[in-house]
Amino acid sequence: MVSPLFLKILYSFLGVYFPLYTQSTQRTLQKTVLLSCKYKWMKYLKYYKISAISCVLCLSLFFLYRHVNSGIADTNTVQTEESFTTNELLAKFQHKQQKLEDFIEKAIEVEGKIKDITFQDGKYSLILKGDSDASYILCEMQSDQHAAVKKLEAGQNIKLKGILKGFLLDVILLHCVII
Repeated sequence: MVSPLFLKILYSFLGVYFPLYTQSTQRTLQKTVLLSCKYKWMKYLKYYKISAISCVLCLSLFFLYRHVNSGIADTNTVQTEESFTTNELLAKFQHKQQKLEDFIEKAIEVEGKIKDITFQDGKYSLILKGDSDASYILCEMQSDQHAAVKKLEAGQNIKLKGILKGFLLDVILLHCVII
């Protein structure tokens, strides 16, 4: 039979080199494992948050891109706000431009004489002239109008419908269709 004193010495010796699995060491081990798991989950949670925010940001940018580049309404279907001749439109443009600001982003009809026809970047543009050579009306045609524009010539009278986008040195109409 082994004496209790011998067992105490043996356990203390083994305890230095091989820690005993007692209740206090078990609790310490559990706390250590829980803390390490908690930090691992916090680390993973951080990555999940970053991933979720990135996904939301990408989706927002995608929908913003689709909204900005959404199809333009067909000018044929848009209701005309006002009809002008080239001389009337250019006269309003040259006199303080205030009367034209009411028609920006609205469909207007213009009737006049073609000065020039250009094709650039896959789009046809017509330049309409009035009595004066001080300014012109630039009309960028809708893509479904290519066949009709090919038949036109400079000097020909035409009636167009387009969206008034603004004016710099000239009046600018976009998405024009031949009426």
